[in-house]
Amino acid sequence: ALLHLGLLTWEADRDDDAAWSLYEQSLTLYRGMDNPRLVGVVLVSMARVARVRGDAVTTHALVAEALTLHGQVGDIGFVPHMLYVLAALDVEILPPER
Repeated sequence: ALLHLGLLTWEADRDDDAAWSLYEQSLTLYRGMDNPRLVGVVLVSMARVARVRGDAVTTHALVAEALTLHGQVGDIGFVPHMLYVLAALDVEILPPER
């Protein structure tokens, strides 16, 4: 429920601080449950917030860990979304080529 409340807080209210806090709580919960798939989902959600905050290093680190976890459990369904987060970050931080 915390993850979904974080998603709602982020998507509807764009409250990055509240969403981040809910994501951190979710991350602690899912790590404690040893659920790598949901840990990966939370990490990507956190990466979206980090991207909007302009924190490229954190964004890359979170997505990299999420990709690793999803690869370990064989769940590739979320990979396109993870790659989108990285692509969106690159568009924001890299100068356009001409």
